[in-house]
Amino acid sequence: MMTHPSQRFDAPSTIQRGIPLKELFGRKVVVLIGESLAEVVPGFDRNGFKVSALRNLNKLELKDRARHIAHAMAEQMPANFDVASPLLIKSLGPELKQT
Repeated sequence: MMTHPSQRFDAPSTIQRGIPLKELFGRKVVVLIGESLAEVVPGFDRNGFKVSALRNLNKLELKDRARHIAHAMAEQMPANFDVASPLLIKSLGPELKQT
């Protein structure tokens, strides 16, 4: 059985000295978000999302990275919140046994 992308995200268990938190919002998380959304959003362009989300991402700080990725997601999601919100929730995958 294939694991959900959220189960493959391996965040550090503690803040690591010398590694900015913004590094959590990098290529790996963009790919995992794209995989998660592609599983549940009809017509989701995983590659288009990845290209858009990664464009200039390395130049941004933490909050700006989150905002940038959210904008890339919005480009691929239904515009209607009532349609998009259940898809976002479904993309989260199964409840994690541990975090």
